[in-house]
Amino acid sequence: MKRRSYVALFIITVFVLVGCKKQEISMYANGKEFDKSFESNENVELTWSFKGEVKINNEIIESGYTLTKDGEYELVYGNKNIEKTVNITINKEKTKLFLNGKEINNEYLSNEEIRVSWVGIMEYVKLDGVDINQNYLIENDGEYQLEYKDSTIKTIKVIKNSEDILISINGSVTNDNSQTKDDVTITWTFLGEVQVNGVQIEKGHVLNENGEYKITYGNGKIKKNIIIVINKEEPKILINGKTVSEEYLTNEEVRISWTGIIKYIKINDEIIEQNHLITTDGEYIIKYYIDEEKELLINKNSVQPEISFFDINGNIIEDIENNNMTFTINTNPNVNISVNGENIFVNQRFYDIGKYNVVVEDKFGNSNLKSIFINDLYEKSNYNMVYTYATLPTLYATLDIVKNDHPGFMWYGRTGTISESELRNSNQNIVFSGHTGDPASLKNKAIRSEGHEYIKNVLKEDKNAFFNLYVDDFRHWVEFALFDEIGIGSNRYEVIYISDGTYTYTKKYSFMQGSNDYNTFLNLIKDRRELSENLKSNILNISESGDYLGETIDHYDDYILIGTMNSNIHYWMQYPEFMPKLDSNISNNMKYANIEEVLPENLYSKLDSAEKEIFLKIIGLDKAVFDEEYFSDTTKKYLVITGTNPPDGKLGEANFINMLDQVIELYSDEYNFVFKPHPSGIPTTIYYPSVYDKLVQENIKILPGRLPMEVLTWVYPEFALGGFNSSLYMSAPKGNTLFFFTINETTLISPIKELYSLLFSNAVFIQPKP
Repeated sequence: MKRRSYVALFIITVFVLVGCKKQEISMYANGKEFDKSFESNENVELTWSFKGEVKINNEIIESGYTLTKDGEYELVYGNKNIEKTVNITINKEKTKLFLNGKEINNEYLSNEEIRVSWVGIMEYVKLDGVDINQNYLIENDGEYQLEYKDSTIKTIKVIKNSEDILISINGSVTNDNSQTKDDVTITWTFLGEVQVNGVQIEKGHVLNENGEYKITYGNGKIKKNIIIVINKEEPKILINGKTVSEEYLTNEEVRISWTGIIKYIKINDEIIEQNHLITTDGEYIIKYYIDEEKELLINKNSVQPEISFFDINGNIIEDIENNNMTFTINTNPNVNISVNGENIFVNQRFYDIGKYNVVVEDKFGNSNLKSIFINDLYEKSNYNMVYTYATLPTLYATLDIVKNDHPGFMWYGRTGTISESELRNSNQNIVFSGHTGDPASLKNKAIRSEGHEYIKNVLKEDKNAFFNLYVDDFRHWVEFALFDEIGIGSNRYEVIYISDGTYTYTKKYSFMQGSNDYNTFLNLIKDRRELSENLKSNILNISESGDYLGETIDHYDDYILIGTMNSNIHYWMQYPEFMPKLDSNISNNMKYANIEEVLPENLYSKLDSAEKEIFLKIIGLDKAVFDEEYFSDTTKKYLVITGTNPPDGKLGEANFINMLDQVIELYSDEYNFVFKPHPSGIPTTIYYPSVYDKLVQENIKILPGRLPMEVLTWVYPEFALGGFNSSLYMSAPKGNTLFFFTINETTLISPIKELYSLLFSNAVFIQPKP
């Protein structure tokens, strides 16, 4: 009984204890128990197991209820014995930390107060380990550690520094862009950061390579940028990529750049930037400063140079395709001129037949091309140019003038040879030189300009003018003086060298003097051609004195024969077979020379009677007058005794009279005598009076000294001759020469000596008798 009582008591006691125990109240958010207010950045599922009532914002909910919207919720839960209240905040916004309103994820610098705020759910935000609230204000300068936790723990260095934000480059404080050729050391004193091209650097950072560096520095509030350029290259100005130091000329756009450190570059005093472009023509002064200010001239000109052509009178040649005149090229100054691919000089003349492609390029690189022609003369208008000194060449030229009646210009040295007035009467178109005497004075440019003007004036009026130059063979260089010097092409003139006799056949040429004759001959051909070309082209610089032939013109006498190898040069002589002998090589070349046998008596015989009358008037020989005054005795033939200069032949008057007595003794029975004195050796009562008295005593009439003896032989071919040996005997008819005042055949001059057996075999030799 007692045992049952204990059991019953135990059961009752347990029941009472169990029944009286308090029920636990636990709340779970997303599976985790909580009993305090909390924040979440995601949906919140609420669950519980206790028996009691749960309300959200006064609304009863069941276990498993999920909060999905951002907001603040009041959660009340419990039973009759216990009731709890907590706040739940849902904020799904991404967690962000802001300093002065800017999202910050790393170091932050500022020289102003710093306000700390955030969005999203932060578990905590601490400054130097101390929790802080939203909108916390950092007021004092310093360096702070800001730590915050959302899903992870993060830290940010915060620097507040109200000191000026300044940076030092190589020890000098600057806020300006700069250039240098040296290494750069960067330092600073402010609290903040410095970056070079976006990369943070430490104090004392050195830049040592060429390049452009963007330096960014400051704190959270202030940020500054400067550009540092390091260029260790040598400073140079580049014009279109080329180094230029003084002047640059171009016809293209000009791009200006530079290397190295240059303090400034200005155009017309205005600063320019790299790769500055000049597109307008003009002159530009570039000023630049390296160690000192210097200047550079840029001259841009894209205008094409002009080309025009002038004839020898300075007139523009309009019809360049049908031109037949010598020309010069006119263009802009300071240009390069090439003709048919070869460079020429300004004022160079062109005279040969052909096509000329003219290219002109100026110093800027602008060029122009024109083509001009020199065409041959399709029609020729003949003009005679006479420059003779000796008697026979003057006679040759006069015969041709009378026969052909061409207009022309005349200089003759021995004024007594012809009558200028009679020649004017017969040909009104002959212009006479204002000079007389030896044409050797043509060495003077002022004198030969007279002939130049005549030629130029003719060409001005007559584009088809063709000139025939008659000149003594020993004055052959007159061609150079008249035509070559003013650039007249050889297609416009013909030269006739005329032999005056002795000189022609006695001349010793350089290519007859040694074993290298043929080489000398070839070199002289080359030299003569070059002299002519240089004169025609205006290459030679001829002074006013014009002595371009050197101190003596005799040096050029080798050119007489050589000149005849030109197609426009002819050599007239009476006996070409008696020319000096040449070696075989030279003779073979000379086969092509224009050496012609032209006898003056044949030219005279070709004149008709009217022309002969005109010619004799010009010469001053009136046959009717001469017949009456000198040749009236028809009972005997006439013998003309020819004199020399001086009249006695330097033998003395007595010796001359002695020889004259011998002539009278030999020929007086058959002949009447007349004396033909040398033009410069006419005896008078004063000049060689003994000779004069002897002639008068013997009734020997003295013919006019100026009368050309050659003409006398043409008019009176039947007359006999005799006297001092002279080239005039070359014109004597065969067999008409009776004697010579000389020792023997060997003492005769050439070619009389060589002609002795042909023309004078019956002539005797007379010398003074003791």
